[in-house]
Amino acid sequence: MRSTTARTADAVVPEQGRWRWYGVALVLALGLGGAMAISELVERRVVAPACRAYATDHGLAFTGIDVYGLRQEQPGPHCLFTDAAGSESTVWLQRLVPFFTDLWVGSVMDIELSAPALCVAIALLWTGLDRRFAARRPEGP
Repeated sequence: MRSTTARTADAVVPEQGRWRWYGVALVLALGLGGAMAISELVERRVVAPACRAYATDHGLAFTGIDVYGLRQEQPGPHCLFTDAAGSESTVWLQRLVPFFTDLWVGSVMDIELSAPALCVAIALLWTGLDRRFAARRPEGP
């Protein structure tokens, strides 16, 4: 015959496993959502003003931004323009801003890089905070 303590311990283990999966799902959702929000913020605050300045200097109309992936020839953000005749052209952001600005903007705007990096950062932060505050939690059933 099993004791009540053993039954209680058996009942707690699956519940803890489920909460671990919820934590993983939360970290992934926060990482992806955060990466998309940061990418949008960088696009509005850094990339679009640089593209608009280039457009006004060269008599073009700024129409948007396109981000090329890592496997393409010129990865990173590209500014899309239309001239007075209606023909479209693109300019690589690297030609418009300093090198280090392009480096961090390109890294942040590429979701394939920023989302996993943010997920790892959130998981490490979560683990560190959990371990720090675990010592303060009361032990018991």
